[in-house]
Amino acid sequence: MTNLLNVLKTMEIETTGVKNDVINFLLAQAQDNEDAEGILDNIVTHGCESGMVNHLIYYKDTVKYFEDHESEIKEMLEGFGIVDVESWDGLQELSRIFPQLDDADTRHIEAEEEISDYYGDDWDNMDEDEQMDAIQEYASSICMYDNDPMELNTQDKNYLAWAIFEYEAVNLENELSEMEVL
Repeated sequence: MTNLLNVLKTMEIETTGVKNDVINFLLAQAQDNEDAEGILDNIVTHGCESGMVNHLIYYKDTVKYFEDHESEIKEMLEGFGIVDVESWDGLQELSRIFPQLDDADTRHIEAEEEISDYYGDDWDNMDEDEQMDAIQEYASSICMYDNDPMELNTQDKNYLAWAIFEYEAVNLENELSEMEVL
């Protein structure tokens, strides 16, 4: 069997971006070939949500990771057919792929509930046009619907940071299997 750690060290020199980060993580964590294989399998099987990827646990870290790797994340999402993740349709598709994320409809309902709470008893006394005006005013004040894009929230960025790391871990596992290293 080819020495997995040596192959990873060679690949580390030849790669960039998130794939390089996955390789660096494996090299930093693994004591030997078997350990590296087990860690990679755990990432692929249990994901970053398990907390095993120590630099992708806290929101401040995952949001920064999202921002640092946003172009790679967009490429991954385009591969899934999502061209504009910050559109209504994009968020709908994102929540289909990642069911733990709220879809655009749920976000809209939550915003309407927030708005009715904000206006309190006045909300019930408004007619439909007044409510629509209030919704638009309130939504624009929280930048929810400016020009129809919807911004990704912290949880979205967190899941997408995990997703790109896991995606590249799966790709790496497949590549190593094809090379018959695993």
